[in-house]
Amino acid sequence: MAAVAAVTVRHLDGTTIDAPITGRVTVNFERHWQVAAREVFTSGNMEHNYWLAWQAVFVAKKTALDFDQWLDTVATMEWGTVDLSPL
Repeated sequence: MAAVAAVTVRHLDGTTIDAPITGRVTVNFERHWQVAAREVFTSGNMEHNYWLAWQAVFVAKKTALDFDQWLDTVATMEWGTVDLSPL
């Protein structure tokens, strides 16, 4: 079992998406905000939380919307893990 950090996004239309927090997602966050990604979980900055979630969904090719457009579709998001083991 290969569990990795992930985000679960629930949209206003009722759909739910899980996306892993990959190395690419982490580096993109740090390049964009110029802070360590781990600070998302300690700073309480909601824009950073939602941006990291959007980046995970975007990199996983589960949205083509830009951040602000995507944010308008989100009801909730939650951090957790996802199993990436092959079936």
